[in-house]
Amino acid sequence: MKEIRLFFLLLLCVLISCSDKDDKDNTTNNPTVQPAEWTIYNSDNSGMPFTLFNCIDIDHNNNKWIGTYDGLCLFDGTNWTVYNVDNSGLSDDNVRCIAVDHNNNKWIGTGGGLCLFDGTNWTVYNVDNSGLSHNYVSCIAVDHNNNKWIGTDGGLCLFDGTTWTVYNTSNSDLPDNHVYCIAIGNNDNKWIGGGGLCLFDGTTWTVYNTSNSGLSHNYVQCIAIDNNDNKWVGTFEGLCLFDGTNWTIYDRSNSGIYDNYIHCIAIDHNNNKWVGTVDSLLMFNGTDWTVYDYDYIRFITIDHNNNKWIGGWLSLAFLKGQ
Repeated sequence: MKEIRLFFLLLLCVLISCSDKDDKDNTTNNPTVQPAEWTIYNSDNSGMPFTLFNCIDIDHNNNKWIGTYDGLCLFDGTNWTVYNVDNSGLSDDNVRCIAVDHNNNKWIGTGGGLCLFDGTNWTVYNVDNSGLSHNYVSCIAVDHNNNKWIGTDGGLCLFDGTTWTVYNTSNSDLPDNHVYCIAIGNNDNKWIGGGGLCLFDGTTWTVYNTSNSGLSHNYVQCIAIDNNDNKWVGTFEGLCLFDGTNWTIYDRSNSGIYDNYIHCIAIDHNNNKWVGTVDSLLMFNGTDWTVYDYDYIRFITIDHNNNKWIGGWLSLAFLKGQ
C-alpha cells in the first residue's frame, strides 16, 4: 500500500509540473538561470541503477551515499558501488534515508527496517529483533551525543546504542505517528515534522500547527536549521521561517517560489537556503531569490566543499560550490 501511495504521489507531482510549466515560463517575477557548472549523473554515465532517488548523505571522507528505490550507491568521486539485497546485508532495496554518525557509521532507513553499516559489517534492526516501532523508516537524525532519532510510520524512535525508546501519540504530544523529518537544533533540541511541527527538548513537547502558530500548513515535509538557529520548515503551502518568536511565510505570492509544495531544504556554508520544489531549485540569500530550472527536486545535500548534490527526476545533479 505504501508503494502504491508513493507511485500516485509521484504521478501527481509530474502532472502538476507539466500543467504549470507554461504559466511559469510566461512569468517575469521569477527569472530562471541555468548554472554553468552542472554535472548530471544518471544510469547512462554512472554506476547508479535507473531509478528514483530518495536521499543522500556525506560521510567523514566526503564519500556520497545515495539512497534509491533500487538500492544504496556509494560514490567516492571516481568509483560507484551499488549495494542491494542480493550483494549486502541491506534489508530492502527501497532506501528512504541515510545518516552518518560520529563514528562514520552509516544508518540506512528502508521500507523493510533500519540497517547499520560500519564499512564491513551489516546489522539489521526491525520490529522483530529490536525496539523499532515500524519497519518503514522515513528519516534519521544523529544528535550531539551520537543518539539516533528515527522517524517511522509508527512514531519516533530513540536509539542510544543499547536502549530503544518509542514516542507516539499514546505516550507523547506527537500529533501523528507518521514522522517525515527530524532536525537537531544548536542546543540539541529535536524538531519533528509530520502532522504539524513538534519541538522536543528531552522533557517537554511543544506542538505548532495552523491553529496556534504561523505555520502555513500542518503537513511538514522537511526542516532545516541555519547558523542562527532559525528553523526553515517546508510544507504543502510554502516555506516557513521561525526564529523562535516570529513566523514568516514565503510562497508564490512574495518570493521566487512558484510551486508551494516544498519538498526539501538545505543550508550551505554561506548560510544560503536551498529549496527544492516540484518544478524548480531555488537559492535564497536572505534578500534575493535565484531560481534554477530543474524539475522535481527530491533532496539537496551540501558536502564538505560547499558543493550541492541535488536529486531530481531520474538524475543526480552536482553544482560546484561558490
